[in-house]
Amino acid sequence: MRRAEAIRGDTFIANGTYTDDQGVPVNLTGYSIACQAKGNGATLTLTSQITDAANGQYTLTADPATTRDWEPGDYLADIEYTLAGVVSSTDRFVFRVLEDVTNAD
Repeated sequence: MRRAEAIRGDTFIANGTYTDDQGVPVNLTGYSIACQAKGNGATLTLTSQITDAANGQYTLTADPATTRDWEPGDYLADIEYTLAGVVSSTDRFVFRVLEDVTNAD
């Protein structure tokens, strides 16, 4: 993931695949995943769920009640994979929060 965008007040969903250096999916059985974005004096935490462990697939989400409180701007993020106490993180990427144009409130 090089970049992600979320619209403030909307449901955020991003699907990903954890791969090795050769691009082969890593089996995520036994892993836990965490993702945070930091910037603008805030930390945004995304919910993570492994959706297909054998094929390295996961989903990152945030519901509208969560994203409504996010301030628009660019944040720095990474995804952290943990297996048996060994932690490895992806390269950092930009997580951009956009203002909602049509506000349902």
